[in-house]
Amino acid sequence: MDGRRLGSLAHTLIAECLRDGVRQPSHRELIERAGRHALANDRRTVYRQAAKQALLTTASIYFRWFAPPSEWALIGAEVSARGCRFDLVWQVDAQVIADELKTGSWVNADDDQALLVQVDRLVRAGVAKYGDSFRGVRVILLGAPQRSYLALPLGDRGRVL
Repeated sequence: MDGRRLGSLAHTLIAECLRDGVRQPSHRELIERAGRHALANDRRTVYRQAAKQALLTTASIYFRWFAPPSEWALIGAEVSARGCRFDLVWQVDAQVIADELKTGSWVNADDDQALLVQVDRLVRAGVAKYGDSFRGVRVILLGAPQRSYLALPLGDRGRVL
């Protein structure tokens, strides 16, 4: 199972919970939902249990640290914009915020050139798609939640919210 496929499945699982109005799923509920996904039954994945555990870990950390309040409405998961793909997109009041979920430790996230380029591309795509209503991209470092940040359109950083 590659990281992209796992990430895509995690976005789908998280969005499914949110669309069902579940913002604080129990461990049991996440396990049951993950078991219904193709990941748990995919014969191509030799290490299905390990992949399922990685999916559960990703979703659990997201819901524990980053699930926004009920005032935020989920616009969608895996939303395309100008050659990019937002993992999750939210609307709060008249503003739009995108989430970019990253797994791994990200100890040196501030120095990771590929991440910085990707985030800049996502911010520009968000402004192009949503205009002045685009608030920024929440860069969610699941392996280092406290280092997560909001990438703002003018290049600054803010709190994740």
